Formats: sequence, structure tokens, C-alpha cells
Amino acid sequence: MEEPYDLLAEMIATVPEDAWAHASRAAILVKQRKLLEARNAYLAMGRACRNDPEALADAASRLATASHLYLRDLPAALDFAQRAVAVTASKDPDALDTLARVHYELGHPAKAVEAQALAVKAAPEREQPGLEATLAFYRREQARRAADPDAK
Repeated sequence: MEEPYDLLAEMIATVPEDAWAHASRAAILVKQRKLLEARNAYLAMGRACRNDPEALADAASRLATASHLYLRDLPAALDFAQRAVAVTASKDPDALDTLARVHYELGHPAKAVEAQALAVKAAPEREQPGLEATLAFYRREQARRAADPDAK
């Protein structure tokens, strides 16, 4: 009997831009602790779903914030996050929030502040408080890093 992720791999081969199949395959691989394979699944998801901002943001977020550092791929995460913002013409708060987080993980606090401020502006009023709290965090981090040249 085939493993579930093998069936999902077949689905992906048939419909490469199926974000659900990519995300499901990656989630199964994570659950099975096949972490390097999961990382590769998220990379494949971002490459295949170039016009799906949700899939791009999901892949970017996971590659930027994986709990195991060796599973991260910050250059790919930045590429996917930037693509998500471009596909949405900078109007999707989730894509902008993801871009801000990737910039934060890269050590670019000024760019994180800039992207997060755009996310706040693009968000519906009910979503703004959480995004504003994140923006405040990035601003504090920007100030802390400016005061401590050794800080990351």
C-alpha cells in the first residue's frame, strides 16, 4: 500500500500548482519527522504555486520560521514572500505580514517595519490590532538593534 504522501506526490505530478496537495504532503512529512523532505516539499510548493499568494506565503513562513534552523531557507522564503506581495499588488495583509516576518528573520528590521506598516494599512479594521502589535515589536527590535551593534 502506498503511503499518503506518495498519493499526494502523484496528485502534485498531475496538477503541479495544487497548493493543498503540496501543503498536505509537507504536513504529513513533518508529522512523520521526515523534516528534510518536508523542507523540500515547501520549496516545491513555493516554486509550483507562483500565482497563489496563500501558498507562497505559507511556504515562505514555514521556511523562515522552522523550529530547526537547518530546515530554514531564508533566500527562498524571501523570494516566495516577495512574489506573494507582487501577485496581490501589495494589497493582501497576510502576504505583507509574511514579508515583514521574513525580513525580520533575515535581520532587516527597517524592512520588516516597512512591510508590516503596509500590512496594517491593507488589513480590515478587525485584523489591525494584531498586526499593529507585531509592528510595535518590529519597531522595538529596530531600536534595540540600532543601540546594540552586535545584536541580531
